[in-house]
Amino acid sequence: MADVDVGQLLVRALTKSATGAGATASFTHVSNADWWSAGIAGLTHEILCVAASSDAFDDWLAHVSDADFPLAGHLVAEIVVAKCSREDGNVVLMMAALTAPL
Repeated sequence: MADVDVGQLLVRALTKSATGAGATASFTHVSNADWWSAGIAGLTHEILCVAASSDAFDDWLAHVSDADFPLAGHLVAEIVVAKCSREDGNVVLMMAALTAPL
């Protein structure tokens, strides 16, 4: 894959989206790996999210899989919550995403 840091583009897009929804959240790109499907090549990503528990965050989270996350030169084919826990007033998520170049 090209050396464009798609993971950081994704983190910025998630941060902007959550902030725009009135949520307080921190996103960290944990890892990525190459993936291929039917002639399309891209990356899988693991993103860690720690957020203050709030109605705004819960509303954002309820729609994250359907949201559009614009990335320069790439598209987010899928994004899901792989793990979720709530502790001490925070929500801790591990998100999984698939991206592909345009």
